[in-house]
Amino acid sequence: MPSGRRYHENVATLDPVALDKLRKLGGDEFVSELVQTFLKDAPERVRAALEAGRRQDWEGIERATHSLASSAAMMGAGELHDLGRALEHRAAEKAGDLLPELERLEGLFQEYARQLQALL
Repeated sequence: MPSGRRYHENVATLDPVALDKLRKLGGDEFVSELVQTFLKDAPERVRAALEAGRRQDWEGIERATHSLASSAAMMGAGELHDLGRALEHRAAEKAGDLLPELERLEGLFQEYARQLQALL
């Protein structure tokens, strides 16, 4: 996990700088469209990662978490991005039971989704 970012078990806060950068690129409507797309697509990635974790399908975990982490970074969901990347790397190494961390990933997603939904 990158240094400088604080991790808390149940706290996930959007990075307003990331959203401001997107807003400067395309305006409020652009940000709204990106948020809506994220909220539509990300639940499937989370579900796919969890299902893959239950089967210990390393490639499935790696694919789902890679895609989710990339999108999360763009949305300013830093902890979701970082955990997704960590899971992606651990899956590539076939590193043990990832299900507890995948469940945490799901919880982080839900918290970020709640915050993003409030922006719409």
